[in-house]
Amino acid sequence: MKFHKNLTSIILIVILLILAVFFILNIRKDNQLKIQIISENIGGKVFSLEIASNEASRELGLGKRDSLAEDGGMIFVFNKLDKYGFWMKDTKFPLDIIWLNENCSVVGKATMYPESFPKAFYPDFPALYAIELPINSATNIKESDIFSCEGIKTIQSS
Repeated sequence: MKFHKNLTSIILIVILLILAVFFILNIRKDNQLKIQIISENIGGKVFSLEIASNEASRELGLGKRDSLAEDGGMIFVFNKLDKYGFWMKDTKFPLDIIWLNENCSVVGKATMYPESFPKAFYPDFPALYAIELPINSATNIKESDIFSCEGIKTIQSS
């Protein structure tokens, strides 16, 4: 009887430990900003864009990374139109940035270099989205170009 009680206690402790580890890993995931991957056809190329749709993920952006894949990037999703500024704080590689309005028309474009910090870059007109890409990726993109919004409009800002 005592053995059965001890075995039950041990099993209960193991289950609680497994649940605790699962809970801790999910919290850690939240601290990693729950970045999802989407793909959008941009300027004739396909990029995998990480989503930055909350304040914490937008503030970190692509900072504190050593590199970016040549088909990588990040899309910043905002909850209202505005002239959102971007800088290169803690970013170690140059980037192209494209701002899009609610219709996914290009309303601004810039090339940013790490040494430009603390200068901020702004679009010419209010934007709802911004996309950071590896340098020279946006060379052929012009203001007023229109992107497909299908995948982008499903992302919610928080």
